[in-house]
Amino acid sequence: MFGSDSAPHPLSKKECCGCAAGVFTAPIALQVLADLFDRNGSIHNLQVFVSDNAHRLYGVTPAKKSVTLVRKPFDVPAIYGDTVVPMYAGETIPWSVAEIG
Repeated sequence: MFGSDSAPHPLSKKECCGCAAGVFTAPIALQVLADLFDRNGSIHNLQVFVSDNAHRLYGVTPAKKSVTLVRKPFDVPAIYGDTVVPMYAGETIPWSVAEIG
């Protein structure tokens, strides 16, 4: 099952002595997972991995929410706000979020 630990530390804390560890992945995590699953012929397992397994294992009922992904290039911003650099900054990834409902 999927769990994320996104780390939106400011650039000044990432590029210094004793820097903050981790990568800011929150804005692109689902798209990157879709690409990984798609490239490995397992896109049909994405929903199960991201959501259904946790529901089954822990017996919790998640909020009614959906995210629709499409195979459409997404340009990852070089920076969010004034200081947070995401994973794949300035690159294009093959999946985009089409709708959140």
